[in-house]
Amino acid sequence: TYFDPEEMREGSARFLTKLWNSSKFALSHLSDYDPSCTPEEILPIDRWILAKTSETVRIARAYLLQYEIGLARKAVDELFWRDLCDSYIEFCKERLYQPEVHGEEERRSAQAAIFHSLLAILELYAIYVPHITEYIYQKGFRESVGVDSIHLLTWEKDSEEDPEILQFGEFFKEAVYAVRKYKSENSLSMKAEIETVVVRAPESL
Repeated sequence: TYFDPEEMREGSARFLTKLWNSSKFALSHLSDYDPSCTPEEILPIDRWILAKTSETVRIARAYLLQYEIGLARKAVDELFWRDLCDSYIEFCKERLYQPEVHGEEERRSAQAAIFHSLLAILELYAIYVPHITEYIYQKGFRESVGVDSIHLLTWEKDSEEDPEILQFGEFFKEAVYAVRKYKSENSLSMKAEIETVVVRAPESL
């Protein structure tokens, strides 16, 4: 055979579990979020995930117009797994959990970013997994969005992308991963403090 049915089952189950768990985490921090109230300032890393989401919507739309459903799905998977779950959620956890330390404005910035990026990701996935995306939408987004079903929403229009904020996000990820790698190689806890970290970045960032 050209594929292993058991491998497909396990992969699908892992994906659906990840989508549910990441959505559950996000929604647990959005119960007091009002999408009509824009934060005074959106922090750069929050602007990055929003820009990355917009970029992926554009890429996926272009692929789908060419009937390349597999390539469109690949682009959405990279956004969901690599950028949202592996990176952004980890970056914003502290602000969501500890507004008394980081401030309410920084928490609202993270809430706005995760609300809009997750909603867009659910819309992108709705054509592939219509039932779970609808369930999550009904549970956490319907009331604030005001549309009866995720399948009645239209994808956001292509917007002008900011290459600098996209570059900033990639550089930020590299810096964080380098610290994680150092801790792992030296058998340090990921929560362990490091006395000095030197980050060299281009002047444009």
